[in-house]
Amino acid sequence: MTEEQDHDENAKYLKDFDALVMAFIHIGNLLQGKRNVFGTKNLMYAEGLSQKILQHTLAVKQLISPYCLIIKGTPYQPRIEFASIFVLTRAALETYITLNHIFTTPENQLEHEFRFHAWDMAGYLERLKYPAMSAESVKQQSEEAKASLLLKSEIENNPYFMRLGDKLQKEVFKGNWRLSKGWSDLAVNAGFNKSFFDTNYKFLCGYAHSGRLSVLQILQTKDVKDQESMSLGCVGTIMVVIAKHVYDYIELLPELKKMVNINSPEFQLIYLWKQIGENLNTGPV
Repeated sequence: MTEEQDHDENAKYLKDFDALVMAFIHIGNLLQGKRNVFGTKNLMYAEGLSQKILQHTLAVKQLISPYCLIIKGTPYQPRIEFASIFVLTRAALETYITLNHIFTTPENQLEHEFRFHAWDMAGYLERLKYPAMSAESVKQQSEEAKASLLLKSEIENNPYFMRLGDKLQKEVFKGNWRLSKGWSDLAVNAGFNKSFFDTNYKFLCGYAHSGRLSVLQILQTKDVKDQESMSLGCVGTIMVVIAKHVYDYIELLPELKKMVNINSPEFQLIYLWKQIGENLNTGPV
């Protein structure tokens, strides 16, 4: 492939990325002004998780363009922060898998309620570990401790929880909302190919946890074109996350589903990238 062909291919790729971001925002805004769509605590958190994916996506969109840092009038070499893009991609991927696990893949309402409450309990337990440094914090911590006890009772009375073995039940109250499942198990349930997810997730974690390979790649990838090539693989993963998330979100909210035209170019692009994501094997997108 010539340099010109490579440039054209990248431009088409980024055009799809822009279109998916716009579709994400447009479809999300269709419910603006509608009352009681997010009337339950569960759906309010679904919206929060969706917003988290969007924020990571918009940050990646900003970082994908080369920038030239200028300090005290001195310009530095243009670069693309591909390492930050990888960390954000991992965060978006985990957020999508979390949302899918809680809201999309449960087989019935009881399982959904259990998964949501287990995740909610993990949040309370995490917050209660932080030391309260002010009177306001002490008060809030006290209120959250009471709320966590009420939630514990609700979980214990859930028939899905009751069917779990003693070991898994204890895991819930340790804050392990995924129980015995790893991210790979949840990703497969969400429709990802196991080999593709495991390979890519391990790679992304290397950047989040300062692995040796990530440090070597940062040292070796000096040219902005090489940095763009590194970044585009991750952008493909973000595009799959957007598509799969928006598709799930439409299915989650019946009122939204009624408002989306499944024959529109917007929805067709979402469906295309959802299918791409679910038919990948190994290596970056």
